[in-house]
Amino acid sequence: LKQGWAVIAVSRNSSAELEALAESSLLQCHELDLVDDQALADLAKQLQGQVIDVLLNNAGTMGWHNFAEQGLQAGCFGSFNRQEWHEILDINLCTPMRLAELLIDNVAASKKGRVVTISSMVGSMELNGVGGMYGYRASKAGVNAIMKSMGIDLAKKNVIAVPIHPGFVKTDMSGPMAS
Repeated sequence: LKQGWAVIAVSRNSSAELEALAESSLLQCHELDLVDDQALADLAKQLQGQVIDVLLNNAGTMGWHNFAEQGLQAGCFGSFNRQEWHEILDINLCTPMRLAELLIDNVAASKKGRVVTISSMVGSMELNGVGGMYGYRASKAGVNAIMKSMGIDLAKKNVIAVPIHPGFVKTDMSGPMAS
């Protein structure tokens, strides 16, 4: 917004920070459940014909564990829970895929068309030197794989698709240890 971009913000819950920005005529806010395929399809229908330069998939979860509180013990070996893994994979892996499919025509209509998904270095096989965080790691490795394939498949539409790792960012999930 500060750089003059029109922003379409989608979140599961309204936040004070987002509401404070809502005064901008460049901001559209949509509150919906990102794992509800019908809600996503309804959003895509509302945005039909609107050009999107960058689709930025930023939602993510570590599941029921919290790195800020548990560190590397979050999602450690011996804590597997199928329902928790389904929730992690649903938001971290399936939602970026579904949103890209639903909004690809909007993105392809832009001369700058990009699909960018926030990933994490914990999705790297090579950089994993500490173990733990099984569900979260699997979801980020998976999203890296789908973004690689998407990059290949969408090139014919002149859309660039990439995962990015922005660094260890301070969030509620990472806590004060993040740089």
